[in-house]
Amino acid sequence: MTTGITTENQHNKAILYSEIFDEYCTSTITLRELGEKYGLTRQRVSQIIIRCRVGKGDYYKGGERAKELWNTISEENKIEDELDKTYRRELFRSTLETNFGIKISKNNHKFTLLLGRNYAKRKPTLEATAG
Repeated sequence: MTTGITTENQHNKAILYSEIFDEYCTSTITLRELGEKYGLTRQRVSQIIIRCRVGKGDYYKGGERAKELWNTISEENKIEDELDKTYRRELFRSTLETNFGIKISKNNHKFTLLLGRNYAKRKPTLEATAG
């Protein structure tokens, strides 16, 4: 179970997020239109789509897979200075784009949505933003 959410609520959200992801992938509907339909912001729909892409349709699995990827990159590329942190972020961005078709601009704050705020707090060396 994800921290701060009941198993039942997680299950219900997983179903909802799967529906949103499936509709996005199988139609020409925009993020804004999906948000209006489900009572969410365009940004929240974008977050759901990105996590579901990484999780092959499963929002929660997407978060787990992103964390695993980040940890692998971190272990293989120890941080010794600011240049190493920049390299690690660039490698993470590049891997997301190559493996999942997810583009994250340098000034975008999508690391938190992939890795989660609680995870960022537990990892003092992890920066919550990509900037």
